[in-house]
Amino acid sequence: MWKAISNKLPDYCSKINTETFGVEVDNNYVYFDERTEDSFFKQLISIATGFDSENNIKKDEKGNLRLPTVCRYTSFSSFVRNFLVDNEVMCCIVGMNDSSECFSIEQKTNNIVEANTFLADINTQEIEEINKSFILSCSKKKEEDLTMWRLYGDNGKGVQLIYEYNPDEISKSDSFYLLPVVYDKKLMAALSSLCRMSPINQRYKFVFNRLSIWKYFFKSSNFAVEEEIRLLYKHKDKTEHVSILWVMNDTYKIVHPISIFNKEFHFPLKLKKIILGPNCAEKESNKMQLGQFIRDKYKEDGIEVLISPLKNYR
Repeated sequence: MWKAISNKLPDYCSKINTETFGVEVDNNYVYFDERTEDSFFKQLISIATGFDSENNIKKDEKGNLRLPTVCRYTSFSSFVRNFLVDNEVMCCIVGMNDSSECFSIEQKTNNIVEANTFLADINTQEIEEINKSFILSCSKKKEEDLTMWRLYGDNGKGVQLIYEYNPDEISKSDSFYLLPVVYDKKLMAALSSLCRMSPINQRYKFVFNRLSIWKYFFKSSNFAVEEEIRLLYKHKDKTEHVSILWVMNDTYKIVHPISIFNKEFHFPLKLKKIILGPNCAEKESNKMQLGQFIRDKYKEDGIEVLISPLKNYR
């Protein structure tokens, strides 16, 4: 079977491990099994963003592991509300500021991807899937970024959070996915680079069964300045130590669920630094008080509390 596919899509096969199975070509459609589809999208994202080279676990001079980090911005009140009760919270994809989040990849890829979900045909099963998809928007290259402070850090009055993560642990999870977002200007180039579709092969359509996961890593280029690294959580019913609460988003006036992970849950991101924004109220007092709270609650947990060095933003 693999040789037959190699004859029809030679350059695609050269990009995928030749020992990979589970791809089937039938009547101009290319079908994937779960493992091969995941490999397809991970390599597509790698080609578009170069993320693999940034995602390795390294060692310091003493041989200790140096895990990679991501940062994210949020309001001070939102952070404190969850931090003081030891919860991590993720927002449903419906509550995000990009109104095309749920369907972006289907809208952008046209005939190259034969998707199973379209906005005009959305049904109750697809609505349920969307409402079990939660994200945390982070970045690798936006630490102390004034634009991010203004957009997502409550105009400098919020906080920046630095998280550490173990990519090996996340790769073994069937609920969490941490990858960079591909913005649509890069999408067709990445598909072309991965598939190398010649004119004779452009008639092939790719049929995916796991777009309910991978479609959330493709966004409009209008948001490209964010250079987002996205943590996606796919909720499963009766997951221990995770609760679902329905809320109304005050900013966008949308009703949607949030997922709340309590302290017993092994959340894949570990908080390492809290950076108070340049316009955060009572910076020195809050730095002192958060430090004391951490010592009281976590003893020697290694969470630093800092103040943003930005000085020239009103």
